[in-house]
Amino acid sequence: MQLNGYKIIDRHNRPNTSQRVGLRAIFVNDGVFQDPYEISSVSIFAASANVSPCSVLGSDGLISSSITPLMSFEASGATLTSSENFNASKYIPVPTASGIYKNSDGDFVTVLDGSLSLSGEYNEVPIANSASSVQEYLDVWTVRMINGSNYQTFINEFKLYCRK
Repeated sequence: MQLNGYKIIDRHNRPNTSQRVGLRAIFVNDGVFQDPYEISSVSIFAASANVSPCSVLGSDGLISSSITPLMSFEASGATLTSSENFNASKYIPVPTASGIYKNSDGDFVTVLDGSLSLSGEYNEVPIANSASSVQEYLDVWTVRMINGSNYQTFINEFKLYCRK
């Protein structure tokens, strides 16, 4: 897969710990690709630290305040997916490249870049990427599907493999 001309490895293609891993989320409504209204964040958690994927969530269905992610991504201060901050042309592999990017309608990606000392923010606090070992992970997308709706979470899984 390519993002702004840079090669990234899809989560399903056995990415290793030192590669740029594309964590994609595809949103479909009635068989049509559709952008959510807002994407608040994408947070990474170790799957082994959770009894089930839902254990990272609080009683409100959002990320629990008692657990800190290994990495967090946001779209440079804007959550509305219509914002230019989601434009894929803004992706450049630098240590602060912790954004969320739109590939096409309903298709969004963030890049967990193991080739850099990647950092982002979680609750406005800087966070260094700690998702860098060989294991299984969860990526939790916090989105608002339509204007005025509640935030909801979408949980995906991926695994990082040994470098060959």
